[in-house]
Amino acid sequence: MLNIIFKTINSRSPKIILLALCLLASIISARADTIRILAIGNSFSEDAVEQNLREICASQGIGVEIGNLFIPACTLDIHYDNLVKNNHAYSYRRITSEGKKTVQENVSLESVLKSEEWDYISFQQGSKDSGIFSTFTVLGDLLRRVRIIVGHRPVFCWHSTWAYAPSSTHAGFEAYGRNELQMYHDIISTTRKVLRKFPQIKILIPSGTAVQNARTAIVAGRDLTRDGYHLELTVGRYVAACTWYEALFHGQFNENVFCPKTVTPQVGALAREAAIEAVRNPFSITPLPVAGGF
Repeated sequence: MLNIIFKTINSRSPKIILLALCLLASIISARADTIRILAIGNSFSEDAVEQNLREICASQGIGVEIGNLFIPACTLDIHYDNLVKNNHAYSYRRITSEGKKTVQENVSLESVLKSEEWDYISFQQGSKDSGIFSTFTVLGDLLRRVRIIVGHRPVFCWHSTWAYAPSSTHAGFEAYGRNELQMYHDIISTTRKVLRKFPQIKILIPSGTAVQNARTAIVAGRDLTRDGYHLELTVGRYVAACTWYEALFHGQFNENVFCPKTVTPQVGALAREAAIEAVRNPFSITPLPVAGGF
């Protein structure tokens, strides 16, 4: 599009030149108003940001572009090693403000950090280690190296993920005695330590608490996962996306808020309330009224 505009500007017609300049100005203005969010993550960031976050933001009048650096089950150690060695190890999922999604394979972390002027960059631990602070030894070095690359502009965020479901067969669940609440409380304890030790992290995205809030209102034994640890594709992912929106923008959801067609209005309202309460009280579970429709 920009190439076409620049060719048009070279036209000899003053009216065409003026029209092209106006179009170029509108494009530049739209890009300037777009918020750019990058998740350095794994399948849990895939669950949280790739499905509903852009639509929620757009419905609330906020244009966002979203990037997710994806490696399944990726830990902080692996992210750090990939950055130091410039490994081309990621699947880079990018969603434009218009909703176009592209996937680029074999991408390096450094190249993506340099590809945009990011406004927010999130970090997270691999889910099995999310409540074990002794596995966070490289986080400080990772934050420092990323900051050197991206400069002062982006705000660093911590994505605090969710506990596995009681029925989960994930091998990492053993470290928490295969107890959902034990895992949740260990994640919360670890998150507190992360925020105390690394003040350069300015925003907490408490998806785990939002999921736990929503679980208090689930009927018929549903736990918001599809396999015991990844989020259920409709309500579960919607809860996480609402949490990201609320944590980053502190917006009051208006009546035009996006809700997937597969989620009933009653359950959608509950999901948003779970997110609002999680951002308000990120270190404790807020019980919500039981709702059907899941």
